[in-house]
Amino acid sequence: MRFCSVCKNCDSENPVLSALSVTTNGFLPVETAHWAAATFDHLTLSHDGPFQDQQRPTLAGGPSGPVLTRTWAILGTAPRRGDLLIRATITRLNQARQVEMVEYFLDHGVVDRLLFHPVYPSPHWRHDPGLGVDPE
Repeated sequence: MRFCSVCKNCDSENPVLSALSVTTNGFLPVETAHWAAATFDHLTLSHDGPFQDQQRPTLAGGPSGPVLTRTWAILGTAPRRGDLLIRATITRLNQARQVEMVEYFLDHGVVDRLLFHPVYPSPHWRHDPGLGVDPE
């Protein structure tokens, strides 16, 4: 927190332009989400839209979507100089449904930019290797 405060003060006292950015998986206490929304200029939320619960269940195996929806709403209310970016992971589950994902994000909350990244399996990947995208 002190680092963020120092950077904010530099921005107002010096001609050096600064911007604070953070990426989150959205699993934040409500108070922390409000703090992040008020502190950071650029926010990135990792969210897989309608595929969130399938691709990223909680450690207990439950749905993660409701927590992300709550955090997304909080981050979307922040007055920022920058933007709110949603970063989604593309897997075989949603590879052919990316338009549906865009529509979901535009219909469900504030989003300034969308970024889709494919997941590629690796020998060290501990998740279902069948989720990797088809490179063709």
